[in-house]
Amino acid sequence: ELVVDLGAGTGALTLPLLDAGAEVWAVERDPVWSRRLRQSLVSGVHANSRVIETDLRRLRLPRTPFRVVANPPFGLTTEILTRLLDAPDEGPGRIDLIVQREVAVKHSRLPPASLRTAAWSPWWEFHLGQVIDRRAFRPRPRVDAAVLTIVPLVVVGVPVPVAALIPVPIMALFFGWLAHNDLAYDSSALWMHIASGVRGTSDRAGRLVPVLLIALPLLAVSIPVAV
Repeated sequence: ELVVDLGAGTGALTLPLLDAGAEVWAVERDPVWSRRLRQSLVSGVHANSRVIETDLRRLRLPRTPFRVVANPPFGLTTEILTRLLDAPDEGPGRIDLIVQREVAVKHSRLPPASLRTAAWSPWWEFHLGQVIDRRAFRPRPRVDAAVLTIVPLVVVGVPVPVAALIPVPIMALFFGWLAHNDLAYDSSALWMHIASGVRGTSDRAGRLVPVLLIALPLLAVSIPVAV
């Protein structure tokens, strides 16, 4: 999995991501931090890493599927979100950003608390994650931080929990239609049980059993998962 770390700095997120087996683009504008990060990566076994020395606002995003895990400068949060979210077809598969707590709360609020978030909400879903105390950072900021998670909507304008429910009634309708079509419109059903001497109820039950053997376990698994 390709992960882009925007504002990588000393590699506080880059190194754990590499250790977890991800392929990482570490984007850092400062040449001193970029050089130190390259040295850290060379000294370890991190073949799946790439340090890109550029302004993260001018980064050319990957053309292959990717996600973003980053702790960018707080002052660039709006510009970064605009860069990532304004083109949903080219955006990441998931975004996990460490931002100011107030910013994370504002973007994750329902209904949307700003015009910008409202404009993004038909394509993206925002979630407030863990709050991080300001004392965990060096240098220490003046405010607490929080994780803001953003995921693309499977169906435009439909929240993920609602979209997850869609396949269940479709499957139930399909399996019901199979049984109905077989029993109601198959002209061979009457003659088969007459010619074989099988009772009508037995013939119908025999046609239902294969559908039930597939439908019941499948629905029993999919309904709890969707709910």
